[in-house]
Amino acid sequence: MPIKQAYRLQNYLRTNATYDVTAPPGHSLKGLEFFLETTHRGTSEQFASTFALMARTLGLPSRVVVGFRPWQASGGVYHVKSGHVMAWAEIKFDKLGWRPFYPTPGRGGAKDDHDVASSAIKESEELEGEFTQGTVNQPEPGQQPTAGDKPSAGPPLWVIVPAAGAGILVVYAGTAMVLPWWRRRARRTVAGAERRVLGAWWQTCDDLGLKGEQALTAEDVVARHPADISAHLRPLADISNFVRYAPDAVAHEAADAAWRHSDAVRQAVRARTPLKTRLRKRLLLR
Repeated sequence: MPIKQAYRLQNYLRTNATYDVTAPPGHSLKGLEFFLETTHRGTSEQFASTFALMARTLGLPSRVVVGFRPWQASGGVYHVKSGHVMAWAEIKFDKLGWRPFYPTPGRGGAKDDHDVASSAIKESEELEGEFTQGTVNQPEPGQQPTAGDKPSAGPPLWVIVPAAGAGILVVYAGTAMVLPWWRRRARRTVAGAERRVLGAWWQTCDDLGLKGEQALTAEDVVARHPADISAHLRPLADISNFVRYAPDAVAHEAADAAWRHSDAVRQAVRARTPLKTRLRKRLLLR
């Protein structure tokens, strides 16, 4: 029964740890582990955060709330000081909504005098009493502590940073794999036979690692490479030179032939290049 689990958890923390206003602040995962396993002492921040975290492991929707205790009025005015700040936990139950729990034990045997506003603790105790008698009825709404909801602590930084880094690497690797394919496809399907021929030539220069060497002529490119590559590079260079001087006379058949030669050059280059080198160039977007 969820409410039974919540009260057992509250009682466990009240009886197995000590309230200590001098305990170091913080509610990181490591800090809460240190509180539970080593010091067994903490402020209401550690008690409330631990309660909310453990409640979530039980499947109970929980949150940490930060507010203050009203103390006593002076001249009709409540003076709130830093020592009046407190934290408690809330759990959401079907048909009851969010109900407060106060896992922080009292000081010197006092019953929660440091951590709860009187009306709120009465409401919690009434609900607990009704539960122990076997029935749970929604209590009459009472005055709640002035509070601002504080979401329970999210994943710790040591989990977020590696996850974010892994996500960036996945996106980068996906881009590195897709971008060359997309660029080659765009050059192959561009409108106009003459532009398709030039696209085939530029793609071949990229495949040969000549990107950026704009001053090379087609003959220079052919002369740089061995026979198995130049056998297809030569006819591609001839078609490319023809397009540069007579672009209007280029037929689609010439563009198709240019891309056949470009594909053949690419296969020859791949056969000569070790897999690790190809992967490194791809991941560096070269």
